[in-house]
Amino acid sequence: MKLYKCSNCKGEKPREEFFKNGARSLGIGSLCKVCDSKKQKERNRKKYFATYKGGNKEKIQAKEAVRYAVRVGKIKKELCSKCKIIDVEAHHYKGYEKENWFEIMWLCHKHHMQMHSKY
Repeated sequence: MKLYKCSNCKGEKPREEFFKNGARSLGIGSLCKVCDSKKQKERNRKKYFATYKGGNKEKIQAKEAVRYAVRVGKIKKELCSKCKIIDVEAHHYKGYEKENWFEIMWLCHKHHMQMHSKY
């Protein structure tokens, strides 16, 4: 059985471990399936965040302002206001405008998602 070298992980693997690619001389891609999948996930993640950042600038600025305020000690995290769990997120219940950045309610992820599903 002939082995082919992945250009990413440098592992030698059988032909079945590579996706087909008719444009290449060997008829297979240069990355093994595992490396190709990892690269594709990373490309998708970058594309998602680029799209997300473009449409949610105010939201990102509000989140970053709260994160910074917590880090420097201006704001102290509290327990979830619904279930009293320690692991909390800031819910900007008045919106993401600059004047409302610190008008937040501390909620666990579950309750934070429930609040957003109400809108």
